[in-house]
Amino acid sequence: MKRIYTWFLITCGLFFIASCSEEEVPRFSSERAANFLIWNSSYQSFEDDYTNLRSTVNFYNLYLTQGMDVTESDLQLGVMLEGTLSDEPVSIRLTTIADEDYELADIVVPGDSIIEPGQYRRTITVKCQKPAVYDQEYRAIVTFDYANSDIVPGTTERQQYTIVVQDATSWGDMYVSNEAEWNTYFSSYLGSYGPTKVRFIMAVMGTQGYNQTTLGYLYYYTMYYPDFGFTAAIVETLRTALQEYNDTHDTPLTEPDGTLVTFN
Repeated sequence: MKRIYTWFLITCGLFFIASCSEEEVPRFSSERAANFLIWNSSYQSFEDDYTNLRSTVNFYNLYLTQGMDVTESDLQLGVMLEGTLSDEPVSIRLTTIADEDYELADIVVPGDSIIEPGQYRRTITVKCQKPAVYDQEYRAIVTFDYANSDIVPGTTERQQYTIVVQDATSWGDMYVSNEAEWNTYFSSYLGSYGPTKVRFIMAVMGTQGYNQTTLGYLYYYTMYYPDFGFTAAIVETLRTALQEYNDTHDTPLTEPDGTLVTFN
């Protein structure tokens, strides 16, 4: 009798263990979910860093390569399916919502983006529009438009991607800290400071083959070795470029307060 009782206890224990194991096995829903990833364009790779789902686009850095008429900048976001691979195309649509602490950045999201059968991740390109005001931070939160997508929400902390858009002056690139210092060192060569002026200088010098570092040398040398900085020849190049710009645009180049951009 004791042996039968022992076997009974062992059988019950095995059944209990099997039941617990069955409950612990994760099961994927038939509805596929999606999450954001970080797309590292330098390494052409995806990164799953849910604590850092954000990017900053600073238009100030684009004047050297794209000129004064730059209006937008592309940004790639990574998206990954959660669950089993699909044997049918999965359509994903994005939308933007406001961050209540900032003015809404103007972000243009594409229509439907497709993850092809057998694939589980892709990049989606959004277009960040140039902000209206210099040195002001705008933000937008990109999330999934579930109602118009073939997905349901995935992991909670991977459902939103924050984009910071600004046109913020990089004072350090000019070896000064503010407008007053800029005027102290450079106004006798370039005229009074203006946020549009410094961006125009970048645009012109970019066409002359300068990059951020070599343009910085012009400012540095103007401070300490003026013969190698913004020389009369370079200022004349800026004047000529400004005249060409004004001749080819409906209105002359002005600062935000309406003052005409000029050089000494």
